[in-house]
Amino acid sequence: MEAEESVVSKRLMAFWRKQDRQGAQAYAEELREEDGNPWQQVLRSYDALWELDDLAAQHDVPDRFRPNIWWMRGPFPGNFGDILTPYVLWHAFGIIPRWIAANRSQGLCIGSIAKFARKGTMVWGSGMPRASDPLAANAVWAAVRGPLSREAVLASGGDIPEIYGDGAVLLPEIYAPQVEKTHRIGIIPHVLQEQQLRDALEKAGKTHEVKVISLLAADFADIERVIRDIISCEEIVSTSLHGVIVSHAYGVPCQSARIIAPEEDAEDSFKMRDYKASVGLEDGPIGIPESFTDMDWLDARQCRLPPRPINTAALRAAFPFDTPEKERRAAAEAAEAEKALRQKANAALFLARDHVRDGQHDAAKQASSDRQLQVAQPQLLLIHVAALIQSGEADAIAAFAHDAIDLPVEPAIKFAMLRQLALSGHAELAASILIPQVDLRSHHAFVRVKRLILVNVSTPDLRDRLRKTIGTEGQTKVVPMQARPTEFRFQKPPAQNIWGSVRLEAAPATPAHHAAQLRAEADAFQAKMTTPRQPGVLEYHDVYTDARGQVWRTDGSFLVYRSAPVENFAPIPAASFDIAFAANRGSRGIYHWLVDYLPMFAWIMDEKAAGRPVPPILINAGNGSFERQSLDLLGLSDDIVEVVAGAPVKVERLITSRVGFRGMVGWQHLESVFSPIIERALALAKEQDVILPRRVYISRRAVPRRPMLNESHIEDHARSAGFEILDFATLPLWHQIAISHNAETIMSPHGAGLSHLIFAKPGTQVIELLPIQDGTYQLRFNYARLSILKGLDYTAWLEPQQPQINEWQVDTSRFPPFLDDLLASKVR
Repeated sequence: MEAEESVVSKRLMAFWRKQDRQGAQAYAEELREEDGNPWQQVLRSYDALWELDDLAAQHDVPDRFRPNIWWMRGPFPGNFGDILTPYVLWHAFGIIPRWIAANRSQGLCIGSIAKFARKGTMVWGSGMPRASDPLAANAVWAAVRGPLSREAVLASGGDIPEIYGDGAVLLPEIYAPQVEKTHRIGIIPHVLQEQQLRDALEKAGKTHEVKVISLLAADFADIERVIRDIISCEEIVSTSLHGVIVSHAYGVPCQSARIIAPEEDAEDSFKMRDYKASVGLEDGPIGIPESFTDMDWLDARQCRLPPRPINTAALRAAFPFDTPEKERRAAAEAAEAEKALRQKANAALFLARDHVRDGQHDAAKQASSDRQLQVAQPQLLLIHVAALIQSGEADAIAAFAHDAIDLPVEPAIKFAMLRQLALSGHAELAASILIPQVDLRSHHAFVRVKRLILVNVSTPDLRDRLRKTIGTEGQTKVVPMQARPTEFRFQKPPAQNIWGSVRLEAAPATPAHHAAQLRAEADAFQAKMTTPRQPGVLEYHDVYTDARGQVWRTDGSFLVYRSAPVENFAPIPAASFDIAFAANRGSRGIYHWLVDYLPMFAWIMDEKAAGRPVPPILINAGNGSFERQSLDLLGLSDDIVEVVAGAPVKVERLITSRVGFRGMVGWQHLESVFSPIIERALALAKEQDVILPRRVYISRRAVPRRPMLNESHIEDHARSAGFEILDFATLPLWHQIAISHNAETIMSPHGAGLSHLIFAKPGTQVIELLPIQDGTYQLRFNYARLSILKGLDYTAWLEPQQPQINEWQVDTSRFPPFLDDLLASKVR
């Protein structure tokens, strides 16, 4: 029978190791068909292993919480103490072990199995059956059952903390049933003597007061049955170590027992003494005659509770395996640490910004110098670069920038740093840093920053090397422009008769080089405009285009690329057109619509005036309403097609055009767009009895970007000087246009409200309150450029804006008298 049982177990184990559950089930069915089903207990034992997998699947337990652990599984179906391992690990720690052979296990837990530990095996709550068992010093000894096991570990050269406890002591924290006491005494014998004891008790008439408790168990339900049996007794006598441990854990007085032959003295085993030493018990076992004919031992029992309970908190804390609770705690601690670091970094940022505002760049450099804080709050990195630039320490700038490019921060921060360098006289440094950064070439900002650096690099070798770098964003293929000429044309621009003027006045705190640089920008622009360019109309054939204005072909090549990934280059289009005009764009800002896009409609308005059909006009459905409003004023509302994000359209002939500042020179060729808009806006103002002020101040107080801290003071003075204070964001577009065209003087802080200068009459006085810093000349001087083209009388009051600081303010002691004099000179 034993040999046959061994064969059955080996076959079932083979199925288990191959994780062939279907094969195991088929084999089990064959066994169950045998007469009397002698393999029931063996099958239950292996079913319990598969049920652990079912439990893990039911609760979505990930593999990281399913360590490979070995526990003793015989005799079949299993010994209660040994198979407690999966029960305790699941209910106490949220992990479900996979059973595996001892020599391949990651850990050993409950049971007298510590001698099976190998190098790296994690041991927790286990112990030894004998003091002489050899132990692996290089195992990971987290906690053992008792002091005797610990002494053996130390004697072997192992390292182990003084933490004791068998995992069974955690059972009351896991399972705490309410059970009625039904028996005075419970006896836990060895499995081989269980039936003999039952017969003896029955013969002695003791079954009503003595309960025999079997520790054979296969699954979690059996474990809980054993626990309830123990709790149902007032006292326990146990030959099993775990019978004693569990009784004590649930507060049931217990005495250990040994089955003894005649004339033999009862002595506790090593493992029993190991446990008792951990809880301060010094008593010995009660001897039970092996014949069970003498029941006097029942009255001789001395059941008791241990004087010193196990420190279960320490035992839990010593658990060496990864658990969901550890993961949650680690995540919470990491989040708390990250929060504290972020708070510290933000405090450093506020301090550094205060120093920058006060012009204390050395102090700002010191406050922003911590690398860890720079990673936590990357704006500190940019402030540090700006402070270094202000200090003029070229070697320090280069050393820091070369270091910073490798910090674990977002690419956008690295590109912002390179942009700072390029715009502050360190373009060569920026180029030398960017060239070897292959990883950055896949970022959408690469090409833009590369171009900016190229504009400012003077070293031929660096320029050549930088030109040869190729952006690889998403391995996107962007082909050279392949638009073709078309029959559509802009009118030929006439000569420019009226040019605007630019005056620059700096507040006392503004460094003098800003005004000099802006004057150079104005002069260079004026010179460039002396060679105007004919606006052009081109077309792409058989292409797709999306809401952002990207244009591509089905072969995956982009003709116009705006850094938005495309998953399908040949989608089912939301609509198809034989011909359409591309006014769809990603930007939502009004400046680029009024200045860059609206002039492109001049050829369309010429076609319309000639009685020819207007092609469908594609616009981005997600952009501002001012796009549709302006086209409504042109009478083009019926021609609009809104392109929705994620729903590209297909066009056989996609018409595109470009004007730019040089294409605006002469202006009259664009009046087919701007005259109708202005006329319609003025007509609407008249219809609605709108009063159009002579002097207008366009407020930015409601705009969070680039706030002027003392704008309310400037508005108060402007109001006293006859300005009407207006927030254009609250007005319809036609009203904004009518105001801008009618006004004699327009004043505003730098911002999108000044885009409406494109509708102003020649000679209009423009006063821009302009925050300025190194590297901002190109973008912030666009309203001066527009004024030159439109024949406006432009004045900029320059105020310093510190690097990396959003807010700024106007000198309220100097600007008001300057404004009064400026207005008076206009009247004269």
